[in-house]
Parts: sequence; C-alpha cells; structure tokens
Amino acid sequence: MNFFCDSGVPIAYAYPNDKFHINAKRHFQKFPFSSYKYFYSREVRMEFEKKRLERFTTTGRDVRTIRSVQKTAFDFFSRAAEKNFHDDKLYKNLEKAILDELVTKTGKSPHNLEKDSKIISNSILWSFRESPSNPAFLTVDYNDIIKNGEFILQVASGLVGHKIILFFRGLFESK
Repeated sequence: MNFFCDSGVPIAYAYPNDKFHINAKRHFQKFPFSSYKYFYSREVRMEFEKKRLERFTTTGRDVRTIRSVQKTAFDFFSRAAEKNFHDDKLYKNLEKAILDELVTKTGKSPHNLEKDSKIISNSILWSFRESPSNPAFLTVDYNDIIKNGEFILQVASGLVGHKIILFFRGLFESK
C-alpha cells in the first residue's frame, strides 16, 4: 500500500495534543515507513509550517514539546517523498473540478476548500501517472474528503478519461 497524505496527517503525527494524534501513532505502527511508501504535496508542507507557527504561540516556550514536534515532523518529512503535479496539463482543470465538487457537496466557501482540492488533485495525478500499488489518500477530514471521495473520483475519472484508482482512508478508522 502507498499513501498520499493530507496536511492533517503530519500535524496529527507530530502534535501530541492533536485529537487525531493517537490514531496517527497507531497508523504508523501498523503501516511503518520501513514497509510502506508515503507521499505529500508542497501544500501539505506549507500547511504544516503554518500550523506549527500557530501552535507555537499556544504551546508557549515548552522546549520538550517543541523539540518533540520538530523531531517527529523531521521524521515524517524525511521519510515521505514530496510529489507535485502542478505543471501537469490536467492539473488546473482537475483542481477546479474538484474544488467545484467540494463546494457543491459541502456548501463551504471555495476559499476554505482550495488547499484540499490542490492536495487531492496531486494525489489523483500521482495515482494516475505513477500507478502505485494500492494507492490510498490518507486524511483526518471525514466531512469534506472521505464522505465525498466517491464523487471526487467520479469527477476526476471523467476529466482524465480513465478510471482513477485511489482509496480514501481516515486516521479515525480502526481498520
């Protein structure tokens, strides 16, 4: 199995006070870096850095927590590979179609879903272009992504002209 990670995955993995932290720890114990491949797009790294700066102000100057977060984040980003398909000829149309689909299904503002659509578009193109074995999109976002996974794949398959194989998995699952 190969995993393309949403931004919530390294955040949950690195932050002990994140509500999905224990699920992230369990996931990486069950699917360790040594046996499975992990990928992310540049938006994931950017979102992680944004959250790191936001949470730094709330953790205060607790040096142990800061070091633990830095060590765990380094562990994740050094073992996972960055994959970006922003220059792919299908990317812009795919990103727009997924954004439109998410806005329609969730009723949220396009501004709130823009990063999700970019990350998902990269994961779909990764799945389509590289054909990894058992490709999975790993996220903590049930309402916006997991719940709408089938619709996202239908839109993407129609746009690409080929059935997209990508399994949506959540860190909240106990599988």
